[in-house]
Amino acid sequence: MTLNNQGDLVANDGTFVTGKYTGNVDLTTDDIGINHSNKRAHRQESIQTIANATGTKIVWDDITEYNDNVSLDVAKDTFTVNSDGIYLIEYDGSWDSNNTGFRLCKILVNGLQLGKSMMSATQGNKTIQTGSCMIDLDDGDIIELSVFQNSGGNLDFGSSSGEASSRISITKILAPV
Repeated sequence: MTLNNQGDLVANDGTFVTGKYTGNVDLTTDDIGINHSNKRAHRQESIQTIANATGTKIVWDDITEYNDNVSLDVAKDTFTVNSDGIYLIEYDGSWDSNNTGFRLCKILVNGLQLGKSMMSATQGNKTIQTGSCMIDLDDGDIIELSVFQNSGGNLDFGSSSGEASSRISITKILAPV
């Protein structure tokens, strides 16, 4: 099965897939045209201290690259789009435990906020924050992930356990129509 440019699910014989299904339908990302060759993922493994009430760009220190649709500018911690299309941008990260204030993650494209997730602080455990958005991007667009917190003091975004503490995945899902 494939997903055409109009968003229709098309069977292998070229017929459109319609109707009500009962039971399970198993689709892989390859079935709908999304595969690892379209994806670029990065992660941050070290702790990044975020000052109180200050927007801070995430620093990316471990890179897993799968494609040429997006490139990383290591000096600026930004991603540059190299191919027009519709992109799915997903991110997650962990905050140290603190029960004051809120946590905010923002996807910025060319300096403008185009996606965000905001949550209240939690007590007793690290807080995992996730978000995603689908965006029509042009060749040359600049993407960055920025975070904000207002706990009353510095707060770590990351993990001291060596596990991947934050991640961004940028996947081209459709070429321009």
